[in-house]
Amino acid sequence: MTAKGGDDGGKPGTAAAGGVLCRLADIPDRDSRAFTITSNGAEREIFAIRLGDEVFAYVNVCPHRQMALNWKPDVFLAYDKSRILCTMHAATFDIREGHCLTGPCPGQSLESVPIVIEDGIVSLGACADGAMKAGERPAKSPA
Repeated sequence: MTAKGGDDGGKPGTAAAGGVLCRLADIPDRDSRAFTITSNGAEREIFAIRLGDEVFAYVNVCPHRQMALNWKPDVFLAYDKSRILCTMHAATFDIREGHCLTGPCPGQSLESVPIVIEDGIVSLGACADGAMKAGERPAKSPA
């Protein structure tokens, strides 16, 4: 299944394991974008962060309270864009590894999502279903 286009007002795209999320150019460098994917038969919200030609993706759930990290669509980074920020608890996470750097969840990490980039197309890794645990969707933060 293919993700919805990038000009949809910030609404997340939808994809299944192995499916296309977007073009690499659809995620500005040093920025993030949310997607809704189907994993193990359930919809999950994930987000992807682009650093140059690399993309790192995680399930949109803070390990501290199982809440969504963002309070605004597609906004997952601290103001200086150097790390991922949980807007509910001010926890920060390493972009490349997902490890908690500061905040109430030391020793914990975000759940990573396998990504493949080929010919400028960002797709879920073929093993995305196996890599992600099935679970409830995170509670939405107030908008």
